[in-house]
Amino acid sequence: MKWPDLMRKFSGSKWNPIKSTELYGKPFGARKIRVQPPNLKEMRFAWVEGYPGVFPFQGISLVYRATESKNRETIPKNKRLNEFITRVR
Repeated sequence: MKWPDLMRKFSGSKWNPIKSTELYGKPFGARKIRVQPPNLKEMRFAWVEGYPGVFPFQGISLVYRATESKNRETIPKNKRLNEFITRVR
């Protein structure tokens, strides 16, 4: 599938918030990285397209923040992102 077609398919708010993401491929070598919040209560984990990049994930940012603006200063330890790094090969 071509990148512009993929971005049209997954655009809009119906795909956000996301529950987890997996990162793997060239910049990560033989590793697969999965990032996942413990729960989404009072938090939002989403992806945002910064600009229409030519290459996949060139213009994508992951955002994790509290849904209420008064709680956006610091993420509590019990709501931190969980990261799982595994070796693919």
